[in-house]
Amino acid sequence: TQHNVAKLPQNVPTTHGASIGVAYVAAALALGVSLGLNLPKVSGQDDAALWEAVRKLPQDAIPIDVAAECLSSIENSERPQQGDWIAIYGGSSTSALFISEIARLAGLKVILLADFAKHGERLGEREGSILVDSHDPIRAINVVRAITKGKLRFAVDTVGKETAGHLVQMLQADAQEERRAHLVGLTGVPKEKVDGIVFHSVPIKLFHEVPSIGLTLMTWLEKALETQAIALPEVEHAGGGLEGINAALDRMRNGEVSGRRLVISV
Repeated sequence: TQHNVAKLPQNVPTTHGASIGVAYVAAALALGVSLGLNLPKVSGQDDAALWEAVRKLPQDAIPIDVAAECLSSIENSERPQQGDWIAIYGGSSTSALFISEIARLAGLKVILLADFAKHGERLGEREGSILVDSHDPIRAINVVRAITKGKLRFAVDTVGKETAGHLVQMLQADAQEERRAHLVGLTGVPKEKVDGIVFHSVPIKLFHEVPSIGLTLMTWLEKALETQAIALPEVEHAGGGLEGINAALDRMRNGEVSGRRLVISV
């Protein structure tokens, strides 16, 4: 459908365009809807106010299974403001790249949690974020709490329930606070609820099933790519065409590919 398609500018190779996909959509919806952060202005166009946009939709336009996430998971007074911290676990992933890039453009302070041994050199070159080694989770928790002075209110996990649990321990969990903390889990959140912390899942269905939202995401992406406002993932070319797909997937399953995208030309 046309509202799910973005036109690649001449400065973006098709191989890099192929690497964007659902990682960008998940990042934009996690920030823009679940956390209520406006996608920042790029190339002179207005910012994309997704949080407000979903609230202006007819109620029956929102898929029922994501309605609560879209409409009642975060209050207006709790939304991120410029200068707030956001921690991202699994900082080497492509979704984390887009989350950090959008958050940075919007004026948030970004903490990336990743394995130094594997990704430290590459992620250390990324401007506008603090890199914390996730190899020792207990130390990582203490480091993030020290950096944020125990006031971290926003976090996104791209790895799994265990690491999402580590983020819970970094967040300011105080049921007496007027503004709650918020954790978005791209692959899951802890089973145990925590007072003062709201768990979120990304309402991906909005992109496909609500044309106005899908179109807004694609329009913003086109401008961001055109002006090179956001960085793109590192891409590795895998050979073999269609017949090489299973071999490429096996490499991913074996942990041979990390922090970059495999792209196969067919």
